[in-house]
Amino acid sequence: MSTAIAVAAGSESWIWPVAETTMEAPTHPESDLPPVRRSQYVPGASPVVTVAVTQANSARFYVIGQVGKSGEFPLSGPTTVLQALALAGGFKDFAKTDGIVIVRKDQTVVPVNYKRIADGKDVAQNVLLAPGDTIVVP
Repeated sequence: MSTAIAVAAGSESWIWPVAETTMEAPTHPESDLPPVRRSQYVPGASPVVTVAVTQANSARFYVIGQVGKSGEFPLSGPTTVLQALALAGGFKDFAKTDGIVIVRKDQTVVPVNYKRIADGKDVAQNVLLAPGDTIVVP
């Protein structure tokens, strides 16, 4: 018996004449994959399909103000304020590093004093970021 497995992701489709296949196919989480009738691809079979998310790219944080590279960054794992500032290229010459704030999605404002963190006086301010956080460097 010949077995074919079809996978559709975005605007691309593939068909393999094999019994078991694993592949990675990037797709947008809000995309609509077309429904597939199993009889179209594997006549008389009841295929088992497992879909696993290997990496979620929807969580983001933002850095604006007096940094080397303002913008949006992926929050792909636990990330501290210092790590985020490093990703943003560090500070510009006239950054007020004692007046940084994190604005949370719920509009909570968390003050961050880089000088105190760097001096080891208040490392507790090196908090973990949450999805949607915006770091403002005046």
